Amino acid sequence: MARIPNYKVNASIFKLFSTKEDTNPKAETESRFTIVENITRKKISDKKKENVMVEGYRKQEKDLRLLAYGILIE
Repeated sequence: MARIPNYKVNASIFKLFSTKEDTNPKAETESRFTIVENITRKKISDKKKENVMVEGYRKQEKDLRLLAYGILIE
């Protein structure tokens, strides 16, 4: 089984473009909202995520950092 990282957005797009025989207004509205939210939300760049992680790591105690580093190396 493969994991799809943006499944909710893809499913919402599929719902909107699928056949309109028995549409549910609530489901259609939720799908549209999901798509608009995905387009308009502010995305954090990978570099910014990395900086936040490094800063969190630096704030840890020295013993904990050494232990984490040792586990990472193994």
